[in-house]
Amino acid sequence: FSRTSAKILGMNYSCLLAEHTFRQCQELFPDALRAKIKNDIIPLSFISYINTAVISGISGIARGSSQTAFAHEFYELVRTLFPRKVKNFIHGELVAMGLAVQLEYNKQGEQILALCNLLKKYALPLYLFDIPIAPQKNMENLFPAMADSDSMANEGAQGHERLRSALNRLFNTEIQ
Repeated sequence: FSRTSAKILGMNYSCLLAEHTFRQCQELFPDALRAKIKNDIIPLSFISYINTAVISGISGIARGSSQTAFAHEFYELVRTLFPRKVKNFIHGELVAMGLAVQLEYNKQGEQILALCNLLKKYALPLYLFDIPIAPQKNMENLFPAMADSDSMANEGAQGHERLRSALNRLFNTEIQ
């Protein structure tokens, strides 16, 4: 059993578990959103558990599989660079925006369209101007910070151009 085989196995397993978790969250999300409006935290606690326990496990399994993970890096950088602008947005809203960047970077068009439609359906932020950060004006801060992050380690100039393209496409124009 080679190191390469272990990476492939870990990545395949984490993808399957992530797909199952995503479907489960999709089922729970409408009830959790309605419950949030009524200040009922029980349905939200199920999603919170999934986000902490299950997704942490997925991340651990996938670690070292040469994946480029932007979702949480985006969250951390947006919180650091624009704290006043994003103070009213919760962790998951900003991570979802980062996931959109990651999907675009990885050229996963079908999945990004599904995510964008889901975020739009529930009136959740998708674009920088939704949170409200002027994309063109602030890209000069966000792009270099993401390009220099651990999530971009070993991606090189070609990876940086893909990152710039992903950020520009998602945060300067609408996804069709």
